[in-house]
Amino acid sequence: MSDTSDAAGVYAGRKKFVVGGIIIGVCVAALLYGATKLMSLDFYDSVSGFLEKADTYQGKTIRLRGIVEKGSVQHDFATLHTEFILADNDASLRVFYKGTLSSSFEPGKDLVVQGVYDKDRKLLVASDLMYKCPSKYESERGAY
Repeated sequence: MSDTSDAAGVYAGRKKFVVGGIIIGVCVAALLYGATKLMSLDFYDSVSGFLEKADTYQGKTIRLRGIVEKGSVQHDFATLHTEFILADNDASLRVFYKGTLSSSFEPGKDLVVQGVYDKDRKLLVASDLMYKCPSKYESERGAY
């Protein structure tokens, strides 16, 4: 009877070790996958820099930095659809966004847009808008 209980105890110990190893392996795989996705994301490319290679980004998530062109914002409050032009000194790109806009969203202001480029419609379908806050970089007496 002692031999049977010893064998059951050894088997249970091995089973816990195998299950623990599998859990650790899944966690490591998830971390590697997340790091790979993060590394594939281009951070803060300019509009003109992006448009030079736009065809290679079809269907991929990108981040673009530019200025919301004055007079370009079309917002439908009923559907929360917003379309505007993001521009830099050399180029511009239409952006489509569905969601609520922050009070920081203003034409003429710096904006980082994250989304997926739609080559057929030549626009960026935005999933996230990140606003720059110039007041964070100003002294109490004004700008530098």
